[in-house]
Order: sequence, then structure tokens, then C-alpha cells
Amino acid sequence: YRMLVYLKYCFQGLAFPP
Repeated sequence: YRMLVYLKYCFQGLAFPP
């Protein structure tokens, strides 16, 4: 799950998840 969130943020350009 965390990996999916990380990838999602990465695509958004934030690079790091909350």
C-alpha cells in the first residue's frame, strides 16, 4: 500500500509521501 502511495506522489511530482 505504501509503495502505491509513494508511486502516486512520485507521479504528482512530490517525490515523498506524507
